[in-house]
This record gives sequence, C-alpha cells and structure tokens, in this order.
Amino acid sequence: MDFSNMEVTIDVAVIASDEAAADAALALGQDLLDHKNAASGGKTYDNIEDIDLDEDPYDLVQISLPGEYAAAEAEKALFESYRETMKKQYPNVTLVPDYYSYTLSSYVPMAKGGTAPSIFQPPFTDPQLLISQHLVGDVTDALERAGVLDEFSPSYLEMLSDENGRIYGLPRDGYVLGMHINVALFREAGLVDEEGLPIYPKTLQEVAEYGQIIREKTGKAGLVFPASETYGGWLFTNIAWNFGCVGENALEYQDEDGRWVCNFTSDECVAAMEYIRDLRWKYMTYR
Repeated sequence: MDFSNMEVTIDVAVIASDEAAADAALALGQDLLDHKNAASGGKTYDNIEDIDLDEDPYDLVQISLPGEYAAAEAEKALFESYRETMKKQYPNVTLVPDYYSYTLSSYVPMAKGGTAPSIFQPPFTDPQLLISQHLVGDVTDALERAGVLDEFSPSYLEMLSDENGRIYGLPRDGYVLGMHINVALFREAGLVDEEGLPIYPKTLQEVAEYGQIIREKTGKAGLVFPASETYGGWLFTNIAWNFGCVGENALEYQDEDGRWVCNFTSDECVAAMEYIRDLRWKYMTYR
C-alpha cells in the first residue's frame, strides 16, 4: 500500500490549567508526532518511503485493507484518470465527483427539482419509466456523432429508446439468465445431440417442455427453481420482463399522486405467474 498521499487526522484532547499550558502541551504532542525518535539520535523523514525499516526502529506496520476501502480508493484513482483525460481532450469541461447511488425513489424528485447528477446508472428495469415521464435527456445525436451506436446490441438500445427510436442512455453492461444442466440427466432423457452434448433450451417454453420430458423419462425433477431468500423474486422479475412487464406494464409505476404502486395484476404479470404455476401443475417438472 502506498502511504505517500494518505492524509491521517488525529484528534487530541488536552486538559490544562490555562490556555498557555494547553498550547504548550499541544506543541509537545505535535513535536513528538513529527519527530519521533529524534531525541534518541534517530533520523527524521519527510516521506514515509525514505524510511528503512530494517535500520530504523520505527513502529510502522503495513496493513492491507480489502473491501469498501480498497474499492473506494480504486474508484477514486479511476475518477482522477477520467478527469485528467477530460482535461486534455475537453479543457472546457470540468468533472466533479457526485456521491450519489441511484435509486428510483430518490432520483425522481431530484430530476423534477433539477438536482439530479449529470450521469447515473439505473438498472434496465427503469429507463422506460424515466423516459415516459421526461426525466432523462435525449442523447441520440451525441451518440451518432461519436459513432458508437453500432457497437451495442440493438436489444439493449431498444430498452433505452422511446417509441420514436430516440435514445436516452448508453448501456454499460448487461446479463442474461443461465442454467445449470445435469448432463447425465439430459442424456438419460434423450435430450442430447449427435455428439452426446445436452440440447440447451432456448426459450421459456422449451424450459418447461424439457423439464416435463426429464420428469417423465427419468422420474426425477426436471427443473429446480430457486426461491429462497431473494432468488424467487429476482428470477420471477426476469421472467415477467419476458412476458412484457416493462414500460406501461412494469411491475411498479408511479400514480398521479406520486405514489409507487405494485402492478401485479396486469395481463402480462398474470401470464408470468401462470407460467410459474404451470411448471408444477401442467408440465409436472417436479413434485
């Protein structure tokens, strides 16, 4: 760890009979901090890198700090590199840190009040709602000038666009759901290709059908749908999106009074819930 640019704050409380005595005590403490070991003939240093721990009897310990501190230091270094690049390429632009972590409930009032950050990172569940309420800016022309639109998947850009094809954000990263496949079980059920490799289901309908085939041919559960802790809601949300629970049919919306309402009764959401039910009772993928 590099301590050269670290700033350490030490709070010292002094109890003294008068102001002069307090000043003297503080001065002595400061001297001890600045010149430790000087009284015994040791050296003083301006930089911690100059100290040879093998020769000088300093009680210096290096402690590695993982987790939030390390992440914060890495983000700070990344921000500084961005700032230097912007300063060189766009001297008229000033980057300032904004210690804001996006949530839908906090962003909406900030956007309406004109205090939202210039750049923020919402999940893919929110852009359509923000676009429909005119809470984000149109960046289509800027992205076209930069020539970056062809670099992104059209499906991602669609989630960040309005009905006229105007774009209001740039995708940073994304994910898709995956499956753990028991290869031996797929082979036993005959769900393999000519090379003996499992035939991976590509749609939610195929997931249900393959689960049914495995259940019928092996007598074993054809599908395990994790639902403990938060997994059930997270997986259902992804399935609901595939059934159309986005935009006006999103799983939550803000009413005219500004209240957030869960929207679990839309046709799209009900269809997603019926799919989950059918996995058990129609396709009998598990007992």
